[in-house]
Amino acid sequence: MFAEPALSTLRPMLLVAGLMACGAAACAEETAPPAMPEALHRKFDEVYARIRQEYVDEVDDDKLFEDAIHGMVSGLDAHSAYIELEKMQDPGLPAHGEFGGLGIELAREDGWVTVVTPIEDTPAYRAGLRAGDRITHIDGVPAKGWGLNEAIRRMRGEPGSHVRLTVNRADVATPLLFDLERAVIRNPSVKWKLTDRDYPYLRITQFRLETAAETAKALRAISEENRGGLKGLVLDLRNNPGGSLASAVAVASLFLKQGQTVVSAVGRGQGASTRLLAQPQGDEGSDGQEGLGDLAPVMQSLPMVVLVNGGSASAAEIVAGALQDHGRAQVLGTPSFGKGTIQTLFPLSTGDAVRLTVARYFTPSGRAIQAKGIVPDELVEAPAREATPYSPGTAEDAQYRQAIRRLRGR
Repeated sequence: MFAEPALSTLRPMLLVAGLMACGAAACAEETAPPAMPEALHRKFDEVYARIRQEYVDEVDDDKLFEDAIHGMVSGLDAHSAYIELEKMQDPGLPAHGEFGGLGIELAREDGWVTVVTPIEDTPAYRAGLRAGDRITHIDGVPAKGWGLNEAIRRMRGEPGSHVRLTVNRADVATPLLFDLERAVIRNPSVKWKLTDRDYPYLRITQFRLETAAETAKALRAISEENRGGLKGLVLDLRNNPGGSLASAVAVASLFLKQGQTVVSAVGRGQGASTRLLAQPQGDEGSDGQEGLGDLAPVMQSLPMVVLVNGGSASAAEIVAGALQDHGRAQVLGTPSFGKGTIQTLFPLSTGDAVRLTVARYFTPSGRAIQAKGIVPDELVEAPAREATPYSPGTAEDAQYRQAIRRLRGR
């Protein structure tokens, strides 16, 4: 959810074009940064002087200025951050789906580290963590005001070791305590089953670089195993935290006609505003992998229901919004998370970097995703997983059952 790779399908939207075209020093010469207004400069100097003279403990200058930069950037929004050199390695989910930890996708909201979604079949998922849970303590240490990097670093560790999370949940009066055992997380991005042969079930757990090719492969396998004409498809994007924007565009392209808008991005910087279109999906998909072949026209007209919930975010919202706006699918479930911004990493001359929000996503009809999410065409609540355990895409899954009813009704 945090990384948006610039791949071949996104060449019109190279948000880092300036950094790629010239080194930091050359860019600095071409575009001089604006100077700090004199009044603000004086205010900063006064605060610094008071701290140096009056604060109860002596504070290192480096720490003061690092903290000032952290505050300046993190105050912009929940996703912008200052990243120090030793923390430059991205702590987000790896591109190929295996890592050690708890299996939680996180965001920062109102100063709190917040669960976007627990990843299916991981320690966090099995323990019952939910989208929207606010993590207040990690191993007893208060987490208020922490950045995502720090929270993720503390949650990770050797597989088999334990970490304790204290969580505030909106509908629970007292804090919840979770004792979780870290594990190596393996989570295939595409799963499918023929619970109902006429209306197959396809689940995308996360949008990684290979997800579009895996989705096309799954659709071909479904068609072959079904041995007959498909009548509809249930696409499950629940608890999908997002991932690669290129992957989202390529997956949406499997179900849209070439040239239809998938998503628009609007920002201030050069190249930050663009419109991304569905790519051809014949013998070769938009990602250069094997495409749908003769199945492409079928998938562009097959009735669909897309399942979303509060754990569906970012790339998942882009796909759901595109299919909904073009009338290709009915969206069913509960409103999605509402993560509709693009972040770009800008290296600094010191070796550190700032990750800044540079653009916002809009669906093809112009709806903003950020903080609003995708509102389903039909609201269907799911029972609490703790009270009613079930496997997604089975008869025990209330939202899936309603999706099948909706498809049969059409």
